[in-house]
Amino acid sequence: MRECFALKKQEIFEIQATITLAKRVYTVPEVGYWDLYDDIAGNDQRDFWYAGAKWQINF
Repeated sequence: MRECFALKKQEIFEIQATITLAKRVYTVPEVGYWDLYDDIAGNDQRDFWYAGAKWQINF
């Protein structure tokens, strides 16, 4: 049995926002979506939602 893993196309959407908490203190939350669509054999590939945040202090 032969499987086919080549992707036709994919889409990635991401939203980020820099929030200033205090002078030189920042956080950057992000939310994203990654859709792999179907492979060339017509099998549905997965889609993913993700979220995260980065903290930063400039000295």
